Amino acid sequence: EYILSCVLEKQIVNMDGIRLTCVPGGIELSMHDFIVRRRLTEVKSLLLEDQLTIEEVAQNCGFKSDIALYKTFKRIYSITPGQFKKMNTMKIEEQ
Repeated sequence: EYILSCVLEKQIVNMDGIRLTCVPGGIELSMHDFIVRRRLTEVKSLLLEDQLTIEEVAQNCGFKSDIALYKTFKRIYSITPGQFKKMNTMKIEEQ
């Protein structure tokens, strides 16, 4: 998704095995951060489906545990997976 958005914006993507850089715009992520953000994109999608537990979502997205998912999600988005799910479920119900 990240690489695709760079390509669509006609930006240069450079993967040298250590850093992923999208230029111009100065976006630079370590490969670890890129993978984590990609996993979190999938987590958000699965949370909205409302059929899986947090533990199942964590396992399906490559996290060691639901606690690891919780900590990572909170660090990146400043809300918990449960808060994300609740906020977005309310938005869907309002439509």
